[in-house]
Amino acid sequence: AAPLIAAVWGPDVAYWATPARISEILFGALAAAWVMGRDLSPRLQWLAPGALVALGAACVLFPVSGGPAYHGALPLVGLASAALIVGLQADGPAKQVLGTRPFVGLGKISYGVYLYHWPVFVLLDRQGWAVGRWGLLALKLAITLAVAMVSYFALEKPIRTANWLVPRRTLVVALGATAVMALVVLVIPQAGKYYGADQATADAASFDTGSVAPLVPSTTIAGTGDTVTTIAGTDATGAVTTTTGPLVPPRPVRIAIVGDSTAEALGAGMVAWAAANPSLAQVEVVAGAGCGLSNSGYLVFDGLPERDVAAECGPYLHDIVPQRIAELQPDLVMLITTTWDVADRRLEAGGEVLASNDPAAVAQIAEGFQEMTDTLLGLGVPRVVWVTEPIPVVGLLGPSDRQGDVSRHEALHGIMEAIAAANPGAVRVVDLAGWVAEQGLEGDTTARPDAVHWTTDAATMISTDYLGPALVREALT
Repeated sequence: AAPLIAAVWGPDVAYWATPARISEILFGALAAAWVMGRDLSPRLQWLAPGALVALGAACVLFPVSGGPAYHGALPLVGLASAALIVGLQADGPAKQVLGTRPFVGLGKISYGVYLYHWPVFVLLDRQGWAVGRWGLLALKLAITLAVAMVSYFALEKPIRTANWLVPRRTLVVALGATAVMALVVLVIPQAGKYYGADQATADAASFDTGSVAPLVPSTTIAGTGDTVTTIAGTDATGAVTTTTGPLVPPRPVRIAIVGDSTAEALGAGMVAWAAANPSLAQVEVVAGAGCGLSNSGYLVFDGLPERDVAAECGPYLHDIVPQRIAELQPDLVMLITTTWDVADRRLEAGGEVLASNDPAAVAQIAEGFQEMTDTLLGLGVPRVVWVTEPIPVVGLLGPSDRQGDVSRHEALHGIMEAIAAANPGAVRVVDLAGWVAEQGLEGDTTARPDAVHWTTDAATMISTDYLGPALVREALT
């Protein structure tokens, strides 16, 4: 069934779902039934070395986040494992080696090793300790073995050998545990969207509906003891300009934020920052959840239907954004995108699936980004700022999730920089991704619990410490 599951529901389901993995249990049960009461031929001993070589080669050669295991080949692992076990029932070299005390001891705690290695590995990966690749692996294995041994002697073995667990009582406990788990699933609410600005804050930061004075930068006068600061900008010819003293807008800079749900999450922080600094900025968020900023192609995701970008996001990109920007008349539009523009894509229906950093895909994305930029400039927006998206928290992503591919994000950043270079007086790039990396926030799971979206507290900190002042500077220089 695994190949069929892979074909119908995709690689992630073929790798993780119980129906696709049950072959391992079934092969084990079949092998146990086959050897019971049977006189085994000595020739079966040669199954074990062959199975060991096959399993070892699969572990070393097959990739972690793709390959045959994600396309229906897991039953072969179950078959090789069953062959190994059957082969070890006959005396031979493999049985002698694997019958030594270290391997027997590892076998006793093997379920704990399997159970605990994943959280141990994930938690240690997030620490960022500079102990080297092999040092980190040794530490992971040592902690996993220690935890598995404690579990074996403190939990597993006592339960297995307990004489108080009579069958009737065991059944009652099992039924009770099942009922509790069912109650947890049905009653405890699932985590929902945790980001976004509350209405009161959004109202406080919203655009003033009155007349809009020209946005001409002024500077504070440096008095006795004051610090004079130099701020760099770019003029219409692309030359670097400098202004002495911190820039102070004659009125709040009107900033509109456009993009996918990451724009909404980060925008909540910008809204909070603007509400706390009403003399510096006013912020409106015009986000379209589920829509990147490229406007064509077909997005391809493992285990999910393909997305026709023009059909699903055309109304947002071609209608909602232009209409809202025309109404708001912002001084600056901030553009940000993440998930949707780093996904695999087909350039046309039925075409070849390409990575988002494939040259042909890059050209299609760049065309969409340029069209959005031209639309905004055509509406009279004085400044368009592309914000480089930080890489999601890799440790929280699935094994086949393309969002963790650094090269895909670099391709998007290159598109943004090229558009800015072609429009130096009106288009800028703010390197939020670089700042987040410098601050050590890339792997902070408390700041982005779902790997992608900032909490409002984290977004407010980012806006206060970097993004808000950076956008004001870009509007005024």
